Amino acid sequence: MRSSILRVIQAGAVVVATALVLSVAAPAHAGVTNTLENNQWLTSSPHSYMSSTCIQWPNMYIAAGDYQWKVYIGGTNFDWTKAINGRISLGTDYYDVFACIDPREGTYDVVASISPHNPCCHTIVESLTDIVLPFDGLYTWGTSLRPLDW
Repeated sequence: MRSSILRVIQAGAVVVATALVLSVAAPAHAGVTNTLENNQWLTSSPHSYMSSTCIQWPNMYIAAGDYQWKVYIGGTNFDWTKAINGRISLGTDYYDVFACIDPREGTYDVVASISPHNPCCHTIVESLTDIVLPFDGLYTWGTSLRPLDW
């Protein structure tokens, strides 16, 4: 009995590990919005001594094209989104995508970056700053990249 439970757990771990690898390796291409986000309990009274939280999507393959890039935070009856310059142009490459939420005195900053592996190109960084949350609660924050060529 114990060995069959162990085999089921091992098989489940292989399925989960495979799903994680497939989701990280998925390319950005026409019609697919790639989203990097986190659900987190946040206080409406943050302080600068509180820890930042960061998430990343390393090695995202992105095809050349124009994209709408957003940085956002939202919760129940609350949504704050910033479309970055309406559009950004990216070359075909692997990119590391990061997003962090940084507590300040009474506010939060959400910072996102897209860093190409190709050394010829620069990292793009954008942020939402001075976000005042109306109440303590569960919020979703992150960044998304949507192709505009479809």
